[in-house]
Formats: sequence, C-alpha cells, structure tokens
Amino acid sequence: MVQRFYADIPNNLVDAYNLLSPARRSVSFGSWASGYQTTIFDDLENVQLLDETPTTADVRIYLKSEDTTPNGGTLVQHWQGIWHLVNIGGQWYLNKSDIVRVNRYME
Repeated sequence: MVQRFYADIPNNLVDAYNLLSPARRSVSFGSWASGYQTTIFDDLENVQLLDETPTTADVRIYLKSEDTTPNGGTLVQHWQGIWHLVNIGGQWYLNKSDIVRVNRYME
C-alpha cells in the first residue's frame, strides 16, 4: 500500500490522495496536491513493516525524491521515517507520518 502511494506520485495524485486516511484527507485535495507541483518522481528505496495489529501498522521507509527548481535544476532529497497506517473497513490507509529529510543536493 505504501508502495502504491509513492508509485502514484506525481502522475496519479488523485489515487495517491485516496490512499490517505479520512483524517489526513481533512486537507483539501488542491492544497495537498500543490505540495507535489515540482515533483519529478519519488523512488521508494526500502520499505520495512515494523509492527502490525488488526487495526494499525507501522512501516519504515527510505525515499529518494527529485524536484524541478525555478532555475531549471534538479533538487534531489533523501527521506526516512515511519508511516503509521490504519485499517478502516478492511482497507489500509496512510494515517500519520514521522518522516524527515536526511540529505539534499542539487544536480
């Protein structure tokens, strides 16, 4: 499910948005999607299930993202952290994230 979310960015933002929990979707789609205006792609480098119950799960991720910059360059960023998932009606949703940027550089 986490893989699907990042695979949908930036080309299928509606699908990615629908993988967020109702609490996360309290932000309008337009506001949420504006955060991905410059995204070229996200590469989910590693996913690790840390804990799972019938209603919650914690997943550690390592992610590389590339974004365009106003001067035409590419901003490369590396992220790591944990997505906290929630199961609602048999469907898993991304509920809360504790993800931080660990590196960034220009190409």
